[in-house]
Amino acid sequence: WGAGSLLDTHGKSVGGSPSSSNFAVWWDGDLMRELENGTTISKVGGGTLLSVPACASNNSTKATPALTADLFGDWREEVIWRTSDDKELRIYTSNIPTEYRMYTLMHDPEYRMAVAWQNVAYNQPPHVDYYLGTGMAFPPPKPDIATGNSLSLGKAKRGLMSAGGRMLRVEAGRRIALPWGYSGADQIITLRDAFGRIRGDGRPRQGYLNLAEAIPGGMYFLEAHTRK
Repeated sequence: WGAGSLLDTHGKSVGGSPSSSNFAVWWDGDLMRELENGTTISKVGGGTLLSVPACASNNSTKATPALTADLFGDWREEVIWRTSDDKELRIYTSNIPTEYRMYTLMHDPEYRMAVAWQNVAYNQPPHVDYYLGTGMAFPPPKPDIATGNSLSLGKAKRGLMSAGGRMLRVEAGRRIALPWGYSGADQIITLRDAFGRIRGDGRPRQGYLNLAEAIPGGMYFLEAHTRK
């Protein structure tokens, strides 16, 4: 980035070029992201909001933080930097009030995946799977939230208690082979994917769980519930 204009996809100027392009972070009270570069957060076209000279950035000229993510649950993001002496990791959070209320960014599956890829793949800012910014549809889409012991069984939820769970690798299809101990006639089995969504449930038959719809192969969380 240098002096000049910021262009849209049609080549039309939409403003001046930002002062940096290393990272972005939702930090202040409005819906637009701020610039994160080195150990400084600044407003696009404005001044510095936070500068931490005691810390250092990573990846040489990329000058990226250790992590940016909505860690504490107020939809704005926190930034983690290492101290210059490499003895500490410090978490910085915004103290700027906001008038906007919404679910945490970590409720969004794409955002959670993006937070993970910062440390296991290409180090870039995480993004949600909907538009979050000025002019957005408000409130944003309600996330599909699932908790560890919830069942999509309607009235059958009553009178059940959890009998524990485990990770299970399954083959693609509708007929799921169950491990020993998860095939009792008094049990109700639930399969959840990596995002906590229920992909199938029902009573096991002869060591198998027969699903209404086929699921792709992969790792699933297997829950067993028995009647009280």
